[in-house]
Amino acid sequence: MTKPSFSQDFWEIVPTPDSANPWNLTINKNGDIFSGSNGIYLSHDQGQNWEYKGLFGMLVASIAIDSSDNIFVGDGVHMYKSTNYGDNWEVVENVPGSLPLAFCSNGTMLAGGKVNAIGYLFRTKDYGISWDTVYIFQGAYEEINDILVCPDGDYYVATVAWMGGGGGVYRSANHGATLEHIGLLDHFVFDLAINSVGDLFAASYGQYYSGIGGCYRYNYEDSTWTDLTVNLNADAIVINSNDDIYLGISNAVGGPGGVYRSFNGGQTWQWINSGLSGNSIERLFISPDDYIYALTYSSHTLNKTINSTVTSINNDIIIPEIKIFPNPFSNEFYVTVNPYSQHSKIVLTIFDMKGRIIRRIDLMASDNLPLTVINGRDWPRGIYCYYLILDNTCQSGKLLKIN
Repeated sequence: MTKPSFSQDFWEIVPTPDSANPWNLTINKNGDIFSGSNGIYLSHDQGQNWEYKGLFGMLVASIAIDSSDNIFVGDGVHMYKSTNYGDNWEVVENVPGSLPLAFCSNGTMLAGGKVNAIGYLFRTKDYGISWDTVYIFQGAYEEINDILVCPDGDYYVATVAWMGGGGGVYRSANHGATLEHIGLLDHFVFDLAINSVGDLFAASYGQYYSGIGGCYRYNYEDSTWTDLTVNLNADAIVINSNDDIYLGISNAVGGPGGVYRSFNGGQTWQWINSGLSGNSIERLFISPDDYIYALTYSSHTLNKTINSTVTSINNDIIIPEIKIFPNPFSNEFYVTVNPYSQHSKIVLTIFDMKGRIIRRIDLMASDNLPLTVINGRDWPRGIYCYYLILDNTCQSGKLLKIN
């Protein structure tokens, strides 16, 4: 399938009800949007018009809808449910806290909660009538940020331990009987996503010790994680039906913000911020027809892609292929770009593992492009990260200096 092309603006602002700053939302199988803010609001037309559905005064932090349109919402203290599309609500009393929520199958739901500042994962098999404890987290002030349920019934849990000693990604490979930690310890993992072939991706806002975040892909064969970006505080991730990855990036601690996209599994990236209101994205959501919604808490705005992100057209977007070799290197390494334009803006930044900039190189000034030699003979031996910008295309990775 060919890649989508867009008008000058990629995003447009979605109007929201007065005094109802969006905090969370979910989109059901019909494309209807339930927005949580100062209560619950419903839109049948991609957010152009909204209907108030109750729970006034409640700061809705999480929403989950099952295949029968049973709706559960939570504010971190209480949980409420509706069986008639939000016309009426009742309190679910048997679970302490409810952030976030996820449905596994008919009647079975997972919820995150806290008891005396200790994080818990709870499960119900009867639509919230009774609950059991699946797991108690051990990290200091560790809390759940996302629960991702796979088509086969297994699920993943993303957590943050704000005082260290925990956090990362957990997996249940036996439908909830047990939960195991599978990596990214001490990372602040905010969101998870899987593509059509089952690859798992994690969006990390940062790490307890170094502060560096990004997007990571899990390697099932050797149970390791690959860092796909460098020095980005990733709050959110969604993957469309064409397996294109979209990252929501925060600029809360400086640096760039907005939405970052990859057409090739995270090998190269592009900023797609044209028309985006606010450049610190906290949440991303995707509809059944592959429209993406971007939520910015700081400016209380909701944005939507003007077009579906999966469209068959004749004009493909050409993404340059960038190679850095040899890796590992001893004294020098090379940068190649194909195809290369004389008018391209190319900047290569090298970081050490503490996030300090070792060298920033404007490759546009080189007469040797599309092949450039980089001298690193004076760098100490070790691992370095690189961040290369080619116009709106970005690529990041690691370099190993061996002597």
